[in-house]
Amino acid sequence: MKDKLDILKMVASNEISPDEALSLLDALDHTEGIDIDDGGDIVETLEEPVDSGNDAPLSYKNFDIGLISCRLNVEKSNVDDVTVEILDAQTRAFIPKPEWLYFSEEGDTIYVKERRMDRFNDVIDFIKNSAQIMKSQVFINIKLPLDMLIENAKIGSISGNLSLIGIDAHDIALKTVSGQINVMQVKVNRMMAKTTAGSITVDDVKVGSGQYTSTSGKLKVYGSHQKIKLKNVSGGIRVEDTNDVANVYGQSVSGKLEVYVKSPEKYNLSLETMSGKIDTSGFAVVEKLGSGKKIVKVDNRSRGHYIELNVVSGTILLDAVEGH
Repeated sequence: MKDKLDILKMVASNEISPDEALSLLDALDHTEGIDIDDGGDIVETLEEPVDSGNDAPLSYKNFDIGLISCRLNVEKSNVDDVTVEILDAQTRAFIPKPEWLYFSEEGDTIYVKERRMDRFNDVIDFIKNSAQIMKSQVFINIKLPLDMLIENAKIGSISGNLSLIGIDAHDIALKTVSGQINVMQVKVNRMMAKTTAGSITVDDVKVGSGQYTSTSGKLKVYGSHQKIKLKNVSGGIRVEDTNDVANVYGQSVSGKLEVYVKSPEKYNLSLETMSGKIDTSGFAVVEKLGSGKKIVKVDNRSRGHYIELNVVSGTILLDAVEGH
């Protein structure tokens, strides 16, 4: 708590900018462990796992990964056991494990930790000198056997990019301060991804409940969901869901919020903007209020499907996903 008060005092004395303070606070939280809001009742663990499409018996692993500047990729490959490769981020040449990079396996849990911050001043120095540190980034590539299912993964990095490709999982939590998050061809019951200044791209996925949050980065979500919750301030949100997604909740301040679903006409709708624009592509009537506020309220189409979107000054667009 004292460290966080110190950050606020630094803003008050003009030692750092508000944006730097936000990054510092997130970085400080990161060093204390990943903590992502569970999103209330819209994001919940499903009773049945997402079908992996693989009839072979599955093996299970948990991952607890905390990085500072390292880039990370986790993917399935034709290997017999979990394989960790350490590469130069620029050349992709194999390099020895740095002394500040720690690996261990305890029971079914694999730990990967980047230990370069022992004091609060280390966090401040990192934020101020992150551009130079990025030049010496390490790329960590983790290969999983084809029959492996991730039971639970908590993965975070302050400035490094995170990517997941082709894996099956029950529960995934991803967090960065300024790094990018990329998820492709993943099947998972519940996924939560959060970044402050980075962007989140989710493509060709099958997800039970998905929650995606960014302060200023873009959110791009493509694939199949049962429930989606999205939130950012200014980066913009675009969702294209090919499944008969039950619930979509989106919130932005000034970014454009685009939602494309299979059958927009079947959803109950609650769309609202204080001073922006709403385009429903003919699937509902937009009511304009005298204050400049615009709303769409439809509650007689379905009992189990709804879309709730809110922006302050941005644009809301609702339409059918291409091909439907």
